[in-house]
Amino acid sequence: MGRKVRGLRRTPHQMREGAQVQYHCTALKAQRGESLEPAKAPGKRPKMDERVRKLLKEDLKERPFVTLRERCDYVEAISGVSVSRSTMCRAIARIGSTRKKGDEALLSETSS
Repeated sequence: MGRKVRGLRRTPHQMREGAQVQYHCTALKAQRGESLEPAKAPGKRPKMDERVRKLLKEDLKERPFVTLRERCDYVEAISGVSVSRSTMCRAIARIGSTRKKGDEALLSETSS
């Protein structure tokens, strides 16, 4: 009853009820001696770790106009990690590189 149903708003009572359930679960964990730390986020680990990103960043500086397919093949040959063109495109976008002429420096990671 504490769930949010699409199109319907929860009443203050329902909101409190949800909080009570969460408190109850936390209290039970504490009684059992379980950790109250948040669990790791679910999902698949990224293929391209920090080591592969560093290789990619260096390759972008050395060969800025290589195609995505060639870059995927290069990363696989060097690191053994096989990635798709779309994954490579997203990784390059996160680094902040563009294919514009005269783009000497990579964009900072904090700029958007």
